Amino acid sequence: MNNFKSNDGDMPRKIDPGLPTELAHAISTFGSAARVLILRDLQVRGPASIPAIAARLDLNEHTVRSNLKVLEGTGVLSGDIPPERRTRTAVQYSVNLGRCAELLLILRTNVLLPRDT
Repeated sequence: MNNFKSNDGDMPRKIDPGLPTELAHAISTFGSAARVLILRDLQVRGPASIPAIAARLDLNEHTVRSNLKVLEGTGVLSGDIPPERRTRTAVQYSVNLGRCAELLLILRTNVLLPRDT
């Protein structure tokens, strides 16, 4: 999703699309191949830490960490240790399927508009 607009070669500026918050969360969650891969991996293989996810998906840990932060922020996954109590202990992340279903429904109902019959 391109949130930037250029004005005749100027630096791009962020566009506020005015989307409802939940729709923006759905787009953020499922609009990234890396995020979808992480969600699928955690569903199939179960909870895992950042190093394990990175190794399983052949991604660097920074990429995994930044995508997990977004996914946790939209509520589709959570760690077994609350963010405010995390130290260097390996957090095990797991998928919240109910929240995934909510965001997918929001995405579906806002993208696939009903046809006039």
